[in-house]
Parts: sequence; structure tokens; C-alpha cells
Amino acid sequence: MKITKQTVSRWKDLCKQIQQETTGLAFESKAEKEIRIEKAKSDYAFFVEYYFPHYAKSKCATFQISAANEVAANSKIRAVFEWARGHAKSTHFDIMIPLWLKAKGELNVMVLVGKSEDNAAILLGDLQAELEFNQRYIADYGEQINQGSWEDGKFATKDDKAFYALGRGQSPRGLRYKTNRPDYIVVDDIDDDELVQNEHRVSKMVDWILEALFNTMDMGRGRFILVGNRIHKNSILANIAKVKGMHHVIVNAMDEKENRHGMKNIQQKKYKM
Repeated sequence: MKITKQTVSRWKDLCKQIQQETTGLAFESKAEKEIRIEKAKSDYAFFVEYYFPHYAKSKCATFQISAANEVAANSKIRAVFEWARGHAKSTHFDIMIPLWLKAKGELNVMVLVGKSEDNAAILLGDLQAELEFNQRYIADYGEQINQGSWEDGKFATKDDKAFYALGRGQSPRGLRYKTNRPDYIVVDDIDDDELVQNEHRVSKMVDWILEALFNTMDMGRGRFILVGNRIHKNSILANIAKVKGMHHVIVNAMDEKENRHGMKNIQQKKYKM
């Protein structure tokens, strides 16, 4: 794995920003804190607004809240969330939703899959930055990081939760942490323009997801999420979305009358294949 100095520098800058922008509440009783924590566990929009002020510059869109609730409600979900660019796919599925599940006691081992091992590790770094430097999350759920680093593609927390980065096609065989096997797998933007031109390579990656990656979960128990946007009719995303039993959600791009955060007219379509 080759993590550049620029990438490490960018990660350190992110850590400083998170630490600076997540100052806790100065005046709060123990009872008020407990009420707030319980509210955050049941209300995704509130969870995001309180713990991630550095991301939540505007309120969550309806489709983002719906996605989080769908994932939380089904511990065996198999889903493709096909969102247009600029809709914060990675922020929600790679960071906020897994940390919400962790706060709720519903995540043990997470695997984050990217186009390459380096790409996945960089994505995992954003998650570790929150666990290590988000003062609000730490104040409510305790010190987090125990061992490992995103630069090595894996780390674990003090409450024995583990997080791994995998590149496309990399063997996940035997992946577990202590007695726990993966129970939250997110495949993030795995397609690229070169890959989708080769049907054989696409078919090979689809098989890898449905066989090698799925089989890392314990008897099928766990959440599987693939997120991205459709760049070709023969993409990995397009093929996985057609798998029987796969929950498929499409969120279209905003029209030209909307600003970046104007979500009211975005259409949401759901298909159960």
C-alpha cells in the first residue's frame, strides 16, 4: 500500500478541523446528556446534526434519512443505493451510518471496499478521523481508537469493533476480528471507465462480490451496501442492482433550478428485484 505524504497531510488537516468543530455542550446536566444520547440513537437527522457539524452545513435530505433508517431497520439488508454525484454517498454510508450503528450497538466489524486498496484506505481514514478526534462522539461514547491505522488498512476500537479496507478483487478470506465476522460491508464507487468496457472483468468482479465478499459474513448475517452512480449499462452497480432480492434505490440528480442542498424535487424510486 502506498499512502502519499500529501494524503497523510490532508488527513491531519481533517483531524484538526474535526477536533475544532466538535466542541461539546458547555452546560448540560447528566440527565440532559442521557436524553440527548437516546434521541441521537433513534433520530438519524439529529445524530448527524449534533455529531457532525463540520459536514452538516444544511439539514439531511429526506432520501438520506430514509436510507439510514432502511439500513438500521434491516440487519440483513442487501441494497444498492444509486445516488447521483454530489449527494454525499461516501459521507453517509462510509462514516455517518456506520457510526450511528456503532452507537446503537449494531456494528462489530466493518469492511469498506474501494477501487483499490489505497483508495479504500483513504476512505477508511475519514472514518478513523471521526473516531479519534470527534470530541462530541468521544464525550458520549468514550475513547475509541485502540490499535491499528487506516494507513495499514485496518484498525480497532477499545470496545472491540474493527474496521478494514479492501481493494476491488482483494481476497477477504478469513476476515474477522476476534470472534466476530463482518456485519457491515460497504462497496463505494467500485466502477471505473476502463473496467466497464470489459464484460469479462465486470462479470468477475460481480462474482467476487456475490461469493467471496458475501461469504465473509457469518451465515449471511450482516448488512451489505453498494453505493455509486451508474456510469455504464454494463457496470458492476448495474449488475448487482439486478440480483434477485436486492433492494435498489435511485436518487436522480437535481435540476438546474436547485442549489446544491435543494433536495425537495429530487425523485426517489425504489425497486425490489
